[in-house]
Amino acid sequence: MNVSVSTSAIVGEDEADPAAGSVSHVSPLARAVMGKRVGDEVTVAGQSAEIVAVG
Repeated sequence: MNVSVSTSAIVGEDEADPAAGSVSHVSPLARAVMGKRVGDEVTVAGQSAEIVAVG
């Protein structure tokens, strides 16, 4: 099993810096996770991920 954990902050378009861990609220990743809860699964660009924490 291939497991990795990443953390991203959802911010405004002018604050987004993916290399620093922040993505725009209009990005595919942000749109996929908005409204999701811990335990939900999302798919972005053909990759599936489970939401393990929200904070």
